[in-house]
Amino acid sequence: MALFSAVTLVRTIILVTIPICLSAQMASKPNSATVKIDTVNEMGAPTLGWLESFTDASTKRNLTSRFQGLEGSDIPYGAYNYIVHQGPPGASPASVSGRVVVQQPEVLVVAVVPSVVWTDITIGNRPGFVIEGRIEPPPKQEVGALVRMRLSPIDGSPDLDVHVDQSGRFRLYSPLSGRYVLSIVRGFELLAVQVISFDSGMRPAPLTIRLPDKPPTVNRIHPIGR
Repeated sequence: MALFSAVTLVRTIILVTIPICLSAQMASKPNSATVKIDTVNEMGAPTLGWLESFTDASTKRNLTSRFQGLEGSDIPYGAYNYIVHQGPPGASPASVSGRVVVQQPEVLVVAVVPSVVWTDITIGNRPGFVIEGRIEPPPKQEVGALVRMRLSPIDGSPDLDVHVDQSGRFRLYSPLSGRYVLSIVRGFELLAVQVISFDSGMRPAPLTIRLPDKPPTVNRIHPIGR
């Protein structure tokens, strides 16, 4: 009887221990993801591209070998720096570098690779460069409510915030290229939203933004159960 109880106890310990060990192994296994990189030009049109490098931002470990073309698998969660080029592998000097944070099972990176080689115009502040614009009619000024314009690139980053004065005038001091979502904001109030496009390498004419009679509708997403 004692022998039977001992054997039963051993079996119970084994049956309980195995799931615990498996759970510990699963918990210690680092989370990983698939990463897909789409290359587009500054107008959002898909382009052929190839990956030069994909490295861990902290350890500098190169994970480019885990990619087939522009799709990688078994990428551990973390932050990574990448360099992609336009055209077939080994071709085209046009490239773009960026950083992506991988913290979910599937990650999409949209890499905007310029199709134009900038010579006399470069992205960024340029001495003497200015694009003048005006909002009509000028937004009504309210005490403590700053009026600003935000340009959010559809196919790139980062956002650009621009001050709007009392007469509705604003100035851009950087050449822009591609499609942007333009938002006019007064304090916490959204006054207008529209999509505008800047041609590559062109100095645009003065911009006139028409303010609509009514502000755009905001769709509010509420938690389940409310």
